[in-house]
Amino acid sequence: EGTFYLCQAMHNVYKSSPKIKIRWLNEKTDGKVNEAGARTYTLDFYDLTDMECVLTTVDLDKVDSKTFELPKDERVRIESILKKAIDVEKGLLPRPSVTENNPDGCKLN
Repeated sequence: EGTFYLCQAMHNVYKSSPKIKIRWLNEKTDGKVNEAGARTYTLDFYDLTDMECVLTTVDLDKVDSKTFELPKDERVRIESILKKAIDVEKGLLPRPSVTENNPDGCKLN
């Protein structure tokens, strides 16, 4: 769809995890961003998803117990990863090998 969705993992996730228990986040629909360009999200419903659907981990700023802000620099990073993933899917770019230096969107701890 050319965009991304955010979710909260409900348990520790490993590359071998076939299904992930998640909770979706919804962007507030007022279309406003704060002065720093952050967008606000609220927690929504629980679900399951496949590991293949996950592009990256995301750092959100907690506003309150059910509200989070996505900083502008994180949104830009996510959109860059998404564009690369779409280009690979379309065959415009070769699939990159995943290494510690090129973690393919995952933040390695």
